[in-house]
Amino acid sequence: MAGKPTETLGLDCQRIRHLTGAGTQDSKITIVGLGSGGFPVMQHLAMSGWRRFTLIDPDKLESVNLVKHPGLRKDQGRLKIDIAAEWLADRNPHSEVVVDPRDIRDLAESEMSRLAEESDLIISATDSNSIRHMINDLCVRTQTPMTVGLVHRGGTGGTVMAFQPGMSGCYMCLETVSEGLEGLPADQDYPRSQEEQDIIYGRGQRNYALAGLSADIAIVSAIHAQASMAQLLDLEQAARSIPRLNASWMAIQIRLASNWEWQTTLIDLPKIDGCICCSNIRD
Repeated sequence: MAGKPTETLGLDCQRIRHLTGAGTQDSKITIVGLGSGGFPVMQHLAMSGWRRFTLIDPDKLESVNLVKHPGLRKDQGRLKIDIAAEWLADRNPHSEVVVDPRDIRDLAESEMSRLAEESDLIISATDSNSIRHMINDLCVRTQTPMTVGLVHRGGTGGTVMAFQPGMSGCYMCLETVSEGLEGLPADQDYPRSQEEQDIIYGRGQRNYALAGLSADIAIVSAIHAQASMAQLLDLEQAARSIPRLNASWMAIQIRLASNWEWQTTLIDLPKIDGCICCSNIRD
């Protein structure tokens, strides 16, 4: 007797249930930024059984993205969220996906509040620090769990953090703490080349920054995905083998300007007294 056509079946997660537990994994996940960092996070979550996503990103795939983004050459010119939605539908036909092609800064305050209310976890994978702070403000105000992932310029390292309402500090706390710590990877660790200086100043592209290798981004994205899974499984109260987070902040050093020097730093990020974002929120 022939089996059901594969396109009518959901994703078979039987072989990984010992890690994620036997839950339905129906948490609603919002991802802001479906670039070379956010797209792989989405893929890892989808391949681990999660199927309900809201995707927000106004950008289209360009030829310059092909050195680091999972999108295909035929996808050039398409919105990254549409490429992602198509990938999700192929990987798991039972996926429920909402796409929004707007810049999140263009959403009305009521839309932002509704977004948080409808999300079990918000994943910040944008390359804009101002948008990270906007998402952070939203999540702190609504007490919505959040994870943040970013790659430092040149791919020298990255940062992954998890905001756990009532348990950890927020992204603004992270920036405050990082200013007083030495030895953590930072954008200034990779000096600008003459070519980059010419592009930035000679052509007026002040937001230009050297990208990292796809392998650099993949390291940070994989850790970001794992931190997000740990958060989701806690929310779902799942019996699983993936351990809970023992630190809310991981700084990843991949290499220095002159040599490779792998290093990770785990920090239990505290809520900073006087943080203008989260210090007035009651636990």
